[in-house]
Amino acid sequence: ELPSLHIFGGDKDRQVPHQRSEALADRFASRKILRHEGGHFIPSSKSYVADILAWIRETLSKTRGGL
Repeated sequence: ELPSLHIFGGDKDRQVPHQRSEALADRFASRKILRHEGGHFIPSSKSYVADILAWIRETLSKTRGGL
């Protein structure tokens, strides 16, 4: 089981249709999905950065003993 973080921006993403992003994320059992209203980028607002850091910290805390 591989933890994964998926960040995508709905209908405004012109590089990858959101249906393909959703289909990819669905292939991971242990996934976290962050959606935003922008295009093909990782948002840099404080709330998104906090969510990303929280996921990284949580994932590291779960895997430290198992790596």
